[in-house]
Amino acid sequence: MFDPTVFDNLKVVIEGAFYDLDLEGEYTVYDRHDIIDLATMKRAYEISLRNNNHHNKLYGVTFQLYMDISNLSAELLNIEGTNPGCAVKITFSLQVTNINKCSQIKMIMAEIWGTDRQIEQVISFHYPEQPNTTYHVDVNISFNRTITEDQIDDIIEMIAYITKTLDRLNQSVE
Repeated sequence: MFDPTVFDNLKVVIEGAFYDLDLEGEYTVYDRHDIIDLATMKRAYEISLRNNNHHNKLYGVTFQLYMDISNLSAELLNIEGTNPGCAVKITFSLQVTNINKCSQIKMIMAEIWGTDRQIEQVISFHYPEQPNTTYHVDVNISFNRTITEDQIDDIIEMIAYITKTLDRLNQSVE
């Protein structure tokens, strides 16, 4: 019989929480990927969500869950003294017409997610357009810890932070 890994159990919780939001009608799941990378022996799951009321400038958010070969093998082989788990990365994607909005975005992210997280903004625009037209901003949040089944409640709390962030970012880019 198949014994699900930490990755499988966390994926089910994340997917269920995102689709619950979709069923409520305010948000829509618009993309998802379930990847087994045979080159690096990594599992990855990505699910993307957007607010139905404000999708003109905010593309949405992508929740990414990863489990690498060292964590997967430690779990499957029951290696003593290990605590196998997954990594999480959350990416908010939006457009801004004023690059100065990025400082406001930084403040919103710090207010909601705190300063213990690694938060970075990646800004791009289409060349040869003028650099002051529309900027694409990806705001990446990385967590400096491994997530295990012991943190399932933290995952659910992250979903609440995600919806709060989506709503706040939508208000700030209007």
